[in-house]
Parts: sequence; C-alpha cells; structure tokens
Amino acid sequence: MNIFRSKQQHHEDQGDTATMTAEPESAERMTALSEMDKIQRELDRINADRAQLEALASRMSARLMTIDQESAGLKEKLVTGDTTVTETLDRLDADRVQATRKRDGALAAVSTLQAQMVPLQRRARELATQADLERQDAEVVAFEKKAEQLSREIIAGWETACVKSYELVSVIEDAVAGRGLDAEHRSRVLGANERLNGYFLQAGLRVVNEGWPRKESHLFRRLNIQPARPR
Repeated sequence: MNIFRSKQQHHEDQGDTATMTAEPESAERMTALSEMDKIQRELDRINADRAQLEALASRMSARLMTIDQESAGLKEKLVTGDTTVTETLDRLDADRVQATRKRDGALAAVSTLQAQMVPLQRRARELATQADLERQDAEVVAFEKKAEQLSREIIAGWETACVKSYELVSVIEDAVAGRGLDAEHRSRVLGANERLNGYFLQAGLRVVNEGWPRKESHLFRRLNIQPARPR
C-alpha cells in the first residue's frame, strides 16, 4: 500500500470524500466463534465420557487378571480332588463373562466416541483457520483506516506549512525591499529576519537536542516544506 500520495494526487482528491475500506461483517466472525465454542463444548463432553469408559475398561481388565489368578489356584485344588471349589469357580467364570463384556463394551464405546470426534476436530480446524483469516483481515482493515487518517492529517499539515511559508516569505520579501523605510528601519527588518532564521534552526534541532524518539524507515515518504500555495 502506498500510504502517502504525491502532491498532485492530493490536490486531485481534495474534492472527494475519503473512502475507507469497509470493515468485514462482525456477525460472520461471531458466528464462527460461536460454532467453535459449541464444538469445543461437545469435544469436552466426549473426552469426559471417553475418560470414564477408559477407566471402566481398565478396571475390568484388572478384575479379569484377578479372576484368572483366583481361578488358577482353585483349579489346582480341583485337580487334587477338592470339589468344594466348583461353586466358586462357576461364580468366577460368570464374573469373567460379565467383566469381559463390560471391558469390550467400554472399548467399543471409546472407539465410537473417537470416530465422533474426527469430524468435529476437522471442523474445529477449519473454523480456527477461518477465524484467523478474519482476524488478519480485520487487522489489515484497521491498519488501512488508521494509516489513511494519519496520512491525510500529515498531508493537510504539510500543505498548511507550505502555504504559511509562502505567506511568510512574501512578508519578508516586502519588508526587505524596504519600500518607504529608511536605512535604520530596513536594518531592523533584517535583524528580525535573522531572529526568524534562528527560530527555525532551533526548531530543526529539537529532535536531536530533546532526544525525540525517531523512526528511520524507507516506508515513509518525506514531504519537504516549500514556500508555495495551491492555485
């Protein structure tokens, strides 16, 4: 973007109202953010359910290991002729069936939840990309608006300075010409002009003497003040 127009372009724009780039509709951005929030809440719910199911599967796996260990010991007794363990083994077998079913069911449910998360995560990434693009668009629009405003203020100040310089030079030239002034008064005019030169010299040194923060950038087009005025 060319921030600063030439003097000719500036005068061509004088009669035109400044046209600012329209800001994007915030409703679209809010809709995307709202959908992202809704998806995130759904993902949080699924993750919570998945954590509970994984914990259940883990408990059932641990229960199955305990059942196997107990059953192994009882089966050794059964081999030696201790038939009193038969009822306990039957109960452990029933417990094994229930624990296996719960574990397998929990793992299947976890797989189902993970499958449900895939499209939600994909849509969340799409919305995040969209929201980031909209954020960047908004930042560029804000930059363009602010840069346009500052540029026009600078150009207006520069034009005022040029016109005032033209008027000042005209006043000085008339006075120095000394029409109707004797030598003493012309000398006073020249002395006043020297004081004016001192004012400008002091003003020009303020940036250095007072340590003004400065920006050195090739992006800024300097405008030299000249004693001139628009026709």
